[in-house]
Amino acid sequence: MKKIFWLENHGHDFYKLPQISETNIKKAIDLLGVKLPDEYINLIKEQNGGRTYLNSYPVNFPNVWSDNHIRLDFMYGIGTNEGILDNETLKTEWGLPSEFILLSGDGHTWIAFDYENGNEPKIVYYDVDEGRKRVIANSFAEFVSNLYHLDENLIQEDLYLDIPDITFTKEEGEKILNVGEDIEVIANALIYFQNNHKDPNWFLNKLNILLNHVDNNIVYNVAESLMVLVDREFRQLDQQLLSKTMNEIENHKHPDGKIYAEAIRDFVSSS
Repeated sequence: MKKIFWLENHGHDFYKLPQISETNIKKAIDLLGVKLPDEYINLIKEQNGGRTYLNSYPVNFPNVWSDNHIRLDFMYGIGTNEGILDNETLKTEWGLPSEFILLSGDGHTWIAFDYENGNEPKIVYYDVDEGRKRVIANSFAEFVSNLYHLDENLIQEDLYLDIPDITFTKEEGEKILNVGEDIEVIANALIYFQNNHKDPNWFLNKLNILLNHVDNNIVYNVAESLMVLVDREFRQLDQQLLSKTMNEIENHKHPDGKIYAEAIRDFVSSS
């Protein structure tokens, strides 16, 4: 039985590009200068990128997702504006190896075709912060065969995990969440306070302030915490401040601000 690869009935899918013809597939391959695996092209003919039903891949190393799997929430199709033809721009922006063709990622971590050893690419997981590449499959066919579906409700719970043994007082939170600390400390504080705050609008205000942080990547952490806040306490939130924060995320100097804002708006509309 054929496995369902793409996530169906998801509503608006930002990563789903228009269907592509054989002629334009060949043009894209010529532009990229590599041979794309047949298995990838067959999936793209079925749907040109988008959210994935097969959203998890087993690994044996700790990573930002877990100790035993990584996530593939979406896969790029062939095209620009969230497609593999954005490849050179993204590699330049994030300082990624030249031999990569990016399949999925959030800036900090990527899943990619690795053409280092010729036209039969391996699949790699790359952590930008560590500067480390790990081969996770010897071919795209092997990669797809080992993907599996992890229930979205279980994935959602990942957002609510506490960081063990790390706590903050409100006074520390006032300092840390007012743009004065490095992004790792802020990320830890956000996870703590999204689970331990007493005033949702205090926390919402801190998220809004953080969007002025000198590190543009903070928008990812803010968006993730905002989704948790909306999911839990939407009716208690100051709607004017919520709208302002979503607009600022959308107009953020980070290039993915619009992506995060759209995801939050979808989340809000379903709350």
